[in-house]
Amino acid sequence: VEGESGNLLSPMFPETGKWFNHFDERKYRIKIACRECAEDGKAQRCKHQKSTITLYSDKEGAAVLQGAQYALGHFDEHIAEEFFHEGMERLKTVPKSSLIVTGTPNIGRASWEYQILESSARKKEVYPGTDQQYVEIFSIGQLDGGLVSPAEIEASKLTMDPLEQESRLNGRWSPLAKHGVFDNWVLAEMEQKVREPVVGSLAGAPLTDKPVTFVEGPGQLSIWEQPLPNTAYVLGADIAAGLTKGDFSCASVLSYPDFKLVAQFHGHINPLDYAFILAQLGCYYNHALMVPERTGLGVGCIQRLKEIAYWNLFRDQSDPSQSGFNIDPVFGVDTNVRTKSYMVAALQKVIKERQITIWDMATLSEMEAFGQEMTKLGNVRLAGEGSHDDRVMSLVFAVYVALSYPFYVDPKLYATAPKAP
Repeated sequence: VEGESGNLLSPMFPETGKWFNHFDERKYRIKIACRECAEDGKAQRCKHQKSTITLYSDKEGAAVLQGAQYALGHFDEHIAEEFFHEGMERLKTVPKSSLIVTGTPNIGRASWEYQILESSARKKEVYPGTDQQYVEIFSIGQLDGGLVSPAEIEASKLTMDPLEQESRLNGRWSPLAKHGVFDNWVLAEMEQKVREPVVGSLAGAPLTDKPVTFVEGPGQLSIWEQPLPNTAYVLGADIAAGLTKGDFSCASVLSYPDFKLVAQFHGHINPLDYAFILAQLGCYYNHALMVPERTGLGVGCIQRLKEIAYWNLFRDQSDPSQSGFNIDPVFGVDTNVRTKSYMVAALQKVIKERQITIWDMATLSEMEAFGQEMTKLGNVRLAGEGSHDDRVMSLVFAVYVALSYPFYVDPKLYATAPKAP
């Protein structure tokens, strides 16, 4: 109704406009006149049946949509994923209904918009029994739009990194965290070297006479480089609840000291079952130094690893922000307000200095969307903006320990790694 300052495309429904009938400021509803009254210039005096546009903020939660029926939905910018699923339910019962999603594609390939909508469009999925695509995508760059002069666009490039140019100028999917943590120039360089992994799963019980083997085929394990003899590896493990619509569990294996991402497990899995996978993966990569997260569900996973007798578990101080060692170290790493920024800085450093190699596009996408913000309590919150960050955190754990405690990952240890009893 009032529009946005400087937006040439707004307001969409000004009070003096052709279609505007009434705006309810309490319920945030716009009444639109019937076609006949609008054509006659009598929109505000329309006495006929009118259409209603109801405005929502996704801060209210998707429950505000429940119980209603809509002919058309419009999501502008990055709306929470729960709104998408609930909105689609509200459109199902109305014939010829549709949903429009608009916004600058700067939230990255880890976002639900890319994972659900872009994926469907790429696969050219159609309505059953028809040739009509379920999702269609239209994009436009600033040069095509004509709203800004070419000279202004060229000048703006001088202050943008490659990822920002992709999203803002070219209209192509590229994450743009408001306060990004990792160097976008370096991440853009890594994107040019992405390569497909070999996918499969591991077979065999860890820490037994029979070696763990890799089986290529359907699975949640991606491998870019097989284990090399007399080579040290460090395995960082982010641990989730295993809920099918919740966060993922992720384990990333890095070679040391060259920091190459050689393997990664990613999926929804129960923490106790996950411990078995971690033990398999650790054994497969020369009894890698395992660095699991012990916060929350990590306690149960670590306990299971101890029962399996995985010997090379990282032992941490109770508080890595303190300079002195404590008498009783504990297994795994703790992530809290005090320690997380300290650990993330380690990964930030090796990226900035180009000391790490990442061949995985999904991991790079999460890193590009990883940002920081201030909470209401004045603390710094580090997390993915509009995306998961499990891949990032698994790398954070591995790199932090490798840099802070290099004697734990001494390659000489792995030439004579203990054998199974």
